[in-house]
Amino acid sequence: MKRGPKPRIGVRERLIARGLSRMHAVGFTATGVQEVVAEAGVPKGSFYHYFDSKEAFAIAVIDAYAAELAAPLQALLLDEVTSPTDGLAAYFRESAVQYGALGCLLGNFGTEMPGQSEVIRQRLAMHFDAWTRLVGAVLRKAQTAGELDAAADPDALAAFAVNSWEGAIMRTKVDRSMRPLETFFATFFGGVLRAR
Repeated sequence: MKRGPKPRIGVRERLIARGLSRMHAVGFTATGVQEVVAEAGVPKGSFYHYFDSKEAFAIAVIDAYAAELAAPLQALLLDEVTSPTDGLAAYFRESAVQYGALGCLLGNFGTEMPGQSEVIRQRLAMHFDAWTRLVGAVLRKAQTAGELDAAADPDALAAFAVNSWEGAIMRTKVDRSMRPLETFFATFFGGVLRAR
């Protein structure tokens, strides 16, 4: 196996990665373009070569985060070994570990931006819908596998799961406690999905 230098991450990708990290931690308003380019190690002019505005940059950050959220669910849909409900529970547990302290970037933006930017509001709504559809597809797979009642509505359950998750993540940040997430897991996976 040939070993060589690691491929360099492109400037655009570096900017998005730094922007995602920063915006996830402090939000859109508190993130400055100068801070992002300094952390990415690129000239400020490079930022405006790739992004027309900070708003356009935020859209790219949101898209990158949404892709991170979607990838494990897409893999689970192709997984013929893992139980769909077990896989979905593991997905949310991993998300709790990865994002719990900072919250969900989509949810964070959802509380900060809808009144400030219609473009960002629409993009968030699009990604929430896509995420919910993916969760619904996993629940439909669970239904086919006999893990979910045939009379259940996977799409309604998916919307309930995503909405409940977002509320639990927000309360976790406010309360500085994992109890809201524990309630989410106990109620959704231990109650709603087991009621068959």
